[in-house]
Amino acid sequence: MRYGFEELWLHHIHAAHFGRNPACGRVLTKIVMSYECTCGEHHRKYGDYEHRVKYGLIVGEWRA
Repeated sequence: MRYGFEELWLHHIHAAHFGRNPACGRVLTKIVMSYECTCGEHHRKYGDYEHRVKYGLIVGEWRA
């Protein structure tokens, strides 16, 4: 996060994971990212449609 916000001057960093893998969501919350939305059946993987769960962090939240 520090590299993205301080060196690259990013305003928003985001990440996503497949809905069937909630452990990834727990990792993202541990690094201070916030839940943003769930996109229902957003990606097709091995013939099945998967939900995509998105997390993000804005520079102002990171500084606080």
